[in-house]
Order: sequence, then C-alpha cells, then structure tokens
Amino acid sequence: MAALAKNTFHLVSPRAGTRSFVIKNAVQIYGGTLVGIDANGFLDNWLDTAGLKFVGLAQHDALGDTSASPAVECRVSTQGETLENVAIAGTFVQADVNSLIYSTSNNPADSTKTAGTNVEAIGWASRFRSAGFGDITLFTPEEHLALNA
Repeated sequence: MAALAKNTFHLVSPRAGTRSFVIKNAVQIYGGTLVGIDANGFLDNWLDTAGLKFVGLAQHDALGDTSASPAVECRVSTQGETLENVAIAGTFVQADVNSLIYSTSNNPADSTKTAGTNVEAIGWASRFRSAGFGDITLFTPEEHLALNA
C-alpha cells in the first residue's frame, strides 16, 4: 500500500445510532425488545444464553430467514438510550442508582440487579423513580463488550 495522494472518501457509519443485523433463522424479533448477537454472529432475542452479546433495542418486528436473499435483517437502536420508569426487580431503592442492571429475557420489564448465569449487564440504574422502579441507561454494544470482555 502507498500513502494517499488524493482525496478519498470511505463508506462510514456512526458507532452509535441505528444498525441493521441479520436475524438468526426462524427467530421472531418484536419492536422494543432487548436483542443481542449470538456466538455465530446472528441477531437473537436477549435471553440467558451463553455467548450472547448485548447490542440494543429492536426497532421493529421481523422473522429471521437466513435462506432468503438477502437474509432478513432488523434495525436496532445501538445508541444506549435511557429507558424511563422501568420495573427493576430485587427491591430497587435510591441507593441502587449506579448499580449494574441485568435481564435474562428480551423484556426490559424483567430487569433486575441480579446477574444471570450466562449473560452480563445490559446497562446501569441511572435514576430512582419509586420503590421498584427507575431509569435504566442501556449500554452501547461497545460499552457492553468493554465492561463484559
């Protein structure tokens, strides 16, 4: 390779925002669900499954079909937004602000302060609202990987 000698414009995309991922075959994704990338590189519902890495919130519903051409994809918000006034299991109180938050399902209302068996934190408690309810600031995929490497 040689040094550039003229303007060269590359195809780029922002690190955070919205990205599209190929969905695992026969997996139903619904808008607003937590999703991750499995060990084979496919988008899947967030569950307590070994090898799953958190990426964000699905933006619409889609049914995975990897035999389709092109394979079915789903747009995912990867910007680490804050979910407001979400139920957080485990006696969530004011002193729990800044705690790591986990979920073992694709439903944000199943969030808890207790780690699952196979998956790591999806975000952190950023605000106390009332007993058992607070705001959860989700991790971006990069933050999830850095914290849970």
